[in-house]
Amino acid sequence: MFLSFAVLLLTVTIPFSNGISVSLAPAFNTTYSHTLPAAFVSLSVEWTHVDDGIGPGPASNGGYTPFLRIGGNSATRLWWQGSKLPRLEQSTWSVNDIDLRIMEEFAARTGVKYLIGVPMLSPDPAYAVEFLTQGIHRTIAPTHIQAIEVGNEPDHYAKKGRRPATYDFPAFLTEYSTAYNAISTANRLAGYPNVEYMGPAYAYPWSEELLKPFAESNPQTRWISFHKYGERGCSIQTNPNAVTVLTLMTTPSSREFEWLDGVSDFVNGNSQFLVWGEGGSASCNGVPGVSDVFAAALWTVDMSFEMAYRNVSYAFLSGIAQSYYAPYSYDPVTKETRARPPYYGMLFVNRVLRGSDNRVFRAKTDEGILEGEWPEVGNAAKVWGVRNDRTGEWTMVVVRKDTDPFTSQQPVSIELVLPPGETFGCPSTAAHPNGYITRLIAPSLSSTTDIYINNQTWNTPTGDPSGTYTEETVVPANGVFSITVNPFTAVALRVGCTPGMAPTQYTPPPYSPFMPPTTLVPSGQQREETKQISGTVVGIGVVAGALALAAISAGVVWSQNRKRGVILPSAEHPHPYAKGNPYLYSRGTDGRA
Repeated sequence: MFLSFAVLLLTVTIPFSNGISVSLAPAFNTTYSHTLPAAFVSLSVEWTHVDDGIGPGPASNGGYTPFLRIGGNSATRLWWQGSKLPRLEQSTWSVNDIDLRIMEEFAARTGVKYLIGVPMLSPDPAYAVEFLTQGIHRTIAPTHIQAIEVGNEPDHYAKKGRRPATYDFPAFLTEYSTAYNAISTANRLAGYPNVEYMGPAYAYPWSEELLKPFAESNPQTRWISFHKYGERGCSIQTNPNAVTVLTLMTTPSSREFEWLDGVSDFVNGNSQFLVWGEGGSASCNGVPGVSDVFAAALWTVDMSFEMAYRNVSYAFLSGIAQSYYAPYSYDPVTKETRARPPYYGMLFVNRVLRGSDNRVFRAKTDEGILEGEWPEVGNAAKVWGVRNDRTGEWTMVVVRKDTDPFTSQQPVSIELVLPPGETFGCPSTAAHPNGYITRLIAPSLSSTTDIYINNQTWNTPTGDPSGTYTEETVVPANGVFSITVNPFTAVALRVGCTPGMAPTQYTPPPYSPFMPPTTLVPSGQQREETKQISGTVVGIGVVAGALALAAISAGVVWSQNRKRGVILPSAEHPHPYAKGNPYLYSRGTDGRA
């Protein structure tokens, strides 16, 4: 984790009302993260939003595809609608082959790869194996599955009545081993031998002490995952003021994730990936007025770089559709899909990373490592550095979230001094590199609209950007760049010679429908709960190195009936990927009528 390299020399000065200033003068021998993959920023989607959260949209014109995790608490509660096993009391969310066909079609058209959560409400892996053999293997091509996630938040199983009160880590290890053996055997026999595995998806009670022991005990599980939210959203049920914009701005604290260093060193050294498997500004679907405002965008930026710095390989931000922390929302009445503040945070991070081969570091002061804070104003701002080994470019990111009334209204003057001997990816004929500035701005921390990145906003009915992409360009004076950072903004200064967004790195694959190895037999599946399915669906692509929000509207909204036995031919299903599909069948009784 420790590399020696000449780092950017920068000086940050904050003029306080009393005339005191804080200066940062970084030293050499900076600590770097490992190299980040292009899909570092990815998305986690619950099974409850497969058919109203993903689907077709305008084609991507560049960038890369993120990984898409389908799972979470809904995976634990998942009920496969053709199941012959006894239905468990907490199996409250039904999934059938229509959901899976939507996923397959989406992956075939975009190149997205899934990490799929399977039901582990019972310690008996028969439920997970049945879901795989009767659902996944019949519908989703093996090339579209990166990993199978075995379980979700086992450290909450006992609390939620899913295991005995005595359930502990040794019991979980035994259960996981049994499930892994059964699931991996089923995958291998079905022609899915290259699928990887993900776990343990801890919530938080076990993370610090038991993440490394899990990885050590399960070297065959390559994706070592944990969940982390900025605030505990459920706490507002007993204390309405427990989570506010101001409390969110104090997270992540400067030393909050030091415990990850030892875990990441072990995991990465064991040829595994450390994964932030699920997270957002606040748990329990987020908090209104906090998770759905601009403060959440700044939190997303800061937390993403914090995770990258701690050698986390992938960051799966949570939510689609109706949760407060969702990156975008869909209105079934107006048929509109709009970006929400967390989306802008994800987009800003990808605008900084511009693809693969980045290493993240923190600046240093004369007194040592800047642990993400200016002492006089607390956890007020963070200064991140990004070195792209592929392009040679360097980027400095400043996230200002100070709420102190004496400092938060004042701009910050930043001077960035170029180190000698660096080309910054510029040709030898260039007189000097340029500085390209990307700003994430909004009127206030509580803003829900008028959020801009590079003079563009995604607050449009279709989810397409409005405005012309614009970068500020600055040139060095005697080897020094000077910029200003206003309160409650995030600003990136990229030093190089290539203006504009990242060039195309990805082309969507030609569409090829998946042909299952065996002839499917109609399963007579049907949902029992009311669920709204819409023809307005959101495509997740990456436009020039950033997640792209896109949507089309078919103008159809259909609510399913709770009554068992109602038949809906696939030709009448409103989702564009479901209509007329030969592998989708009429819905009928699930055998419990």
